[in-house]
Amino acid sequence: MQVKSAVGSMVRQNGYSGPFIVATSIFFIHLLSLPPKWATLHISGLLLVLATLYARRDAWCSEAIRSYLVITCAWLIPFVMVAIWQNTVGLDTATTWPELVRLILRVLGVGVGVLVLLHRGWLTLRAVTIAVLCVLAINTVVGYAEWAFSGNEIQDGWRAFRMQGMVFNPNPFGTFMALSVVLSAGLLRGKTGSILLWGLLIMAATAVWASGSRGAILAALVGLAMLFLPHNRRGLAIFLGSVSLLLVAMVLYTYSDCKYSEGDVLRAQAAVFSIEKILESPLYGWGKHAFSALPGRPDVNAPHNMLLDLALAGGLFVLLMWLVSMAWLSSALVRKKGEPSRVALALLMTVVSAGVLEYSLLDSTHFRGIWVLITALACWVLASHDDRKPEGNGVAS
Repeated sequence: MQVKSAVGSMVRQNGYSGPFIVATSIFFIHLLSLPPKWATLHISGLLLVLATLYARRDAWCSEAIRSYLVITCAWLIPFVMVAIWQNTVGLDTATTWPELVRLILRVLGVGVGVLVLLHRGWLTLRAVTIAVLCVLAINTVVGYAEWAFSGNEIQDGWRAFRMQGMVFNPNPFGTFMALSVVLSAGLLRGKTGSILLWGLLIMAATAVWASGSRGAILAALVGLAMLFLPHNRRGLAIFLGSVSLLLVAMVLYTYSDCKYSEGDVLRAQAAVFSIEKILESPLYGWGKHAFSALPGRPDVNAPHNMLLDLALAGGLFVLLMWLVSMAWLSSALVRKKGEPSRVALALLMTVVSAGVLEYSLLDSTHFRGIWVLITALACWVLASHDDRKPEGNGVAS
């Protein structure tokens, strides 16, 4: 009932609700299609890209869009230039031209399209929050239903029964549930009496554990730490110290002989292979298809580590620029006071942690989609809407 009344309130506030309803519907469909990767994901993504055509001069000068362009272009332009060089010299594992076009559209086009809709007032932060909560709630309920009625059995030495949900894969499902936990907890900081949010938080936290994804569990803990640790030197020191210990543990585990499952062994091999290939070509990388050279494993297409993936495909400079851009965005959110910036930072750290532990930014549709949306929304929160001038048909946030 709370969600229904909130939606009704937003529609009533809008003098002409057509653009608002269309934009919110496109955004909702895009979110709902992201876990199962339905065909509507590509259709709605294309519509979000086309939304950039509605941007006017003041939109391109807005702080939110300029911040997003700087953050993404800082690493995307060097990656594209390296990929062009790789194709020019005829590197077999180079990122292909169609893949480059798709990457640009899905990173720049979708992110800027969402920000244009926000700038025009056809989409609001409140509508985005409700849409995200609804989609995460749907994924949570489907996960429980699918787990209860089908009984997934995965004998991998870590967990015999793993919840998979609409993603049909326990690891990305766990990541979506980790985001549910962090977002619900963040909203509850300012509204502790919401029964719906408490219900989603409890169900999502249980689903993270039931997914059996260790990466999702760690990502959720990182996000919660950013929510509740004080944003001062002491809190930052505790956070950075914990992350450093985690990274050291990951390195030791990668090179040790003690592994939980065959998947762990494969990922360790992929990580070692990635590091060796990066050292062979630290400046130019090997392209998106570098894993075609991994001996005996043609089914592996990424190192399951976003940082290694960027360095392997595009070189260390691409990785450095991505780290610099994320450090700038994170520090800017820390300096900006208020609950929206704290929640945005927690979600950003959750998805970055998941990427470091599990995903490829260049190849994973699930991960790239949530990274683009969270980064774009973080830029919008950082801008504080001060530069937005809603037009006649817009909705005030």
